[in-house]
Amino acid sequence: MRIDSKFSKIRYYEDPNQLIDDFGEELPKEELGDKFKYKRSKFYAFISYIFTYGFAIPLTKIIAFFIGVKIENKSKLKELKKSNQGYFIYANHEGVFDVICNLYVGGKKRVNTVGHSGAFSIIAARPFLRLLGYLPLPNSPRYLLNFQSTIEDLVKNQKQIVAIFPEATLWPYYTKIRHFKYSSFRYPARINAPVVPVFYARRVKKGFWKLFRKPRLSVLIGDPIYPKKELSERENINYLGESCYNSLVNLSNSINQEVYVKYIYRDKNDLKLTILVVCDVYGEENNGTIVASINLIKYLKERGHTVRVLCCDQNQRGKEGFYVTQTRNFYIFNDYVKRNGVQLAKKDTEVILASLKGVDLVHVMMPFMLGKMAAKYAHHMGIPITAGFHCQAENVTNHFFMQNVDFVNRLIYKDFYLKLYRYVDTIAYPSEFMKTTFEKISKLGNGIVISNCVKEGYKKLDRSQIENPDEFKDKYLIVYNARFSKEKCHKTLIKAIKYSKYKDKIQLFLPGRGPLIDKVKKMSKKLTNQPIFGFYNLNELVRYYNLCDLYVHPSGIDIESVSIIEAICCGCTLLVSDSKKSSSRYFALDDRNIFKHNNAKDLAKKMDYWLEHKEEREICSKHYASLIDKFTYNVCMSSMEDMMLKTFIDKVKKNKNKAV
Repeated sequence: MRIDSKFSKIRYYEDPNQLIDDFGEELPKEELGDKFKYKRSKFYAFISYIFTYGFAIPLTKIIAFFIGVKIENKSKLKELKKSNQGYFIYANHEGVFDVICNLYVGGKKRVNTVGHSGAFSIIAARPFLRLLGYLPLPNSPRYLLNFQSTIEDLVKNQKQIVAIFPEATLWPYYTKIRHFKYSSFRYPARINAPVVPVFYARRVKKGFWKLFRKPRLSVLIGDPIYPKKELSERENINYLGESCYNSLVNLSNSINQEVYVKYIYRDKNDLKLTILVVCDVYGEENNGTIVASINLIKYLKERGHTVRVLCCDQNQRGKEGFYVTQTRNFYIFNDYVKRNGVQLAKKDTEVILASLKGVDLVHVMMPFMLGKMAAKYAHHMGIPITAGFHCQAENVTNHFFMQNVDFVNRLIYKDFYLKLYRYVDTIAYPSEFMKTTFEKISKLGNGIVISNCVKEGYKKLDRSQIENPDEFKDKYLIVYNARFSKEKCHKTLIKAIKYSKYKDKIQLFLPGRGPLIDKVKKMSKKLTNQPIFGFYNLNELVRYYNLCDLYVHPSGIDIESVSIIEAICCGCTLLVSDSKKSSSRYFALDDRNIFKHNNAKDLAKKMDYWLEHKEEREICSKHYASLIDKFTYNVCMSSMEDMMLKTFIDKVKKNKNKAV
């Protein structure tokens, strides 16, 4: 019988077979090292025995007495004691104290416990674990044979006990036996050794123990199970595994238990959340961050989630699901900010708190004032937080002409960490480049890489699908799609065209907006063919991408260029800058697709090569077009949703958030 505790908590698991979910502390994989030895010398074994039974067990027995641990059915081990035979203990894993209790079950016999190698990552604890008979699971194939022979030798020849937790993962205060694989029963089957089922139960509190919140621990020992001589090794593995599982189930049902933690299965596909997306920058789709925000919000709504948006876009005021703050005032710099095509949010505590009420998860788009404050409040409220990374330090320092001053950029990243990302449970980086850059400075390790993706519709077209395909028949069309700002380096491309052999035949297409558009127009006046400027819709952009002979991207600062991904999906041949502060270089197929940053002559040389080699250009185009599946809307947005659901479930599992 099981009785709910009045202090009960809820934790959710997502594996219906109960094999994968682990609610214990996450332990790193510790490399055991070439000098690690499972087999101990006789002298070491003697010291270990003295330490364990002369110090560790007496001390822990005193602790066990004061915390109410009871061991029941010890009489079932009498036959094994008389025969002086080694055996295996198979127990459920519901608490850290299980490892110590294994020692009590063994009595005077030496008990060795098999466990996670990550426990050895705590250097100070390693010698004590070894002395207590802890056997770390091998994390490399080269240790496997040594591990197996050691276990068999301990039980068969040294008549000791080996304790195994077949469930493999920790579910604190779980009152039932979980499903487990039978593979670990090959050890007793191979050496014909008995198996003793042990169940760690959480008995109902009585008398004095009612003063405590948590139920007390009872150790229930089952009847020994012996391999059958008439069965083969494989048949004995299944027999021992099934018999042990049934025995543990019976033991779990033989005592009244108090349910302190309820474990509830929840299919993440059926999990629908209320998600707050915090957008310091929101409005017209004139930059990659706003496009990424709109894509994410749209997809989450399509998947059935309730989405709220916290932003400063005054056009959204009064609309359902939008929480709108005032726009930040930069006084004499307001025109400059406006020319950049953005408006930044002002902190408004009342609006932020209203948007957070009843939310299951918060996703922050940018490390600016609104995102920082929303994350801080959400953290204190115990709400899971995820965040994108859509701003490089150089995007900030560039406005102060300090984009090449490394220590200033590091200070900006540290500010991002201190005011936002230290509160975040999972960070979604658009590129491996950005993940490596920020983690090197912040020392965080909670990030994954998910592309921003592009809208549906960007694809390679047949000429029959293109309107007026011969528009640039006598010219070479080169496309560069980026905001007109200093870090995008339009100047390098315009200079390169002047150095090109084909300067009279090159037609430049420069869609986009930005504060330097007039300056770029002035620079390009000396070109033979004046560039085509403008802000174009999706269909028009797809047409130009498919018509172009070359897509050139000279930008020096990019987290992940959405325009490059658009060009890839349309099968453009790329030529990108090798700037160390841009992810663009990672899109180069080989050295022919990359040029020296800010070197107009090198760019001109590479452009001429591609314009002269049409067949190679077409082969390269097909290679790029084949990469489209990596950047599709459904693939990337599905990864974002999975990341959010996993973050939510993990936080609830670890009980950092209130039960929902």
